[in-house]
Amino acid sequence: MIIESPAMLFALFGLIPVILVFLYEYRHTMAALRQLGRTLTDESVRRLIFGKWLIGLVCFCGFYLSCILAMAGWEWGEEASQRDRSGLDLVVVVDSSRSMLVRDLSPDRIGKGLAIVGELVESLPDARVALVSFAGSASKLIPMTEDRLALRNALRSLEGLGDGPLGSDGSPAGAGASNIAQGLDLALACFPEATQRNQVVVMVSDGEFAGASFSQALNQVRKRGIPIGVIAAGTPDGGRIPQGKSGWLRDQSDREVVSRLQSGPLHDLASATRGWYFNAADDAVAGQLAASLRQFVERSAREGFILVPVSRDNVFVIMALVFLTAYLAVRAIRWRSVW
Repeated sequence: MIIESPAMLFALFGLIPVILVFLYEYRHTMAALRQLGRTLTDESVRRLIFGKWLIGLVCFCGFYLSCILAMAGWEWGEEASQRDRSGLDLVVVVDSSRSMLVRDLSPDRIGKGLAIVGELVESLPDARVALVSFAGSASKLIPMTEDRLALRNALRSLEGLGDGPLGSDGSPAGAGASNIAQGLDLALACFPEATQRNQVVVMVSDGEFAGASFSQALNQVRKRGIPIGVIAAGTPDGGRIPQGKSGWLRDQSDREVVSRLQSGPLHDLASATRGWYFNAADDAVAGQLAASLRQFVERSAREGFILVPVSRDNVFVIMALVFLTAYLAVRAIRWRSVW
């Protein structure tokens, strides 16, 4: 079970003022009846007023709750989607934030990751490849192409990020946080429309993402049945973030900033898209990922379909309509005649 927009669930706190408004209405109704001289000693009268108020409250809260759940976007279960595909289109997404300059891998995180990407691409000669980098924002460095020379030149340009000026998009100016949502959005835009080729995203990152606002972009990847192969760059012990030629990045308290591999979000990316997770510290990563991609292409050609998640928003929309209808009925019916 997956929620597309979990932040929408915070709107459930809106039930508190809703209940308070209904309580105010109930007390106001009782006070108004007293002013009109109506007797409230009759048990049937009190029961009628309270029953109508309580059922109305439950129906309206059910309507509100169902609307929020529908907008949050719930998915569970999978269904087969017909795909008749061959070949491979690969978008490589590289985290180019400053934390990728940490030297807990040799020569550093981004250098190790790019070396793996270069080896991977050379082992897939029939694949078309695009290259995207992301930090504070995302940039498309190479569109979908078979030109290996252009790709190698683009990879070399990323290797030299630590020696150049700080970029306006945070590459490598950031203290580690990366805008993965823009990276995934741009990766999807790199895939040609109406193609019959298999589509895969390969991401190189240390998992230090800016916030958790990438769920919508990730959901679009999942809906299109595109797996993400993750190359996790870094170690749990981490290391200091270089600044300039010989210094280290410091926080507001003048302490050296230590960046560590955040494997949890990266595992989530791979598992949510039925992809693969590899650690860049393993020298066999390129070969293992290449073998996984070949198996994916062969299975796609053999089976002719992929599994995609099923949206269940309609369930909550129907529930909302039922609760709304019940609430309006409670307000409209003369209960004295039916209670």
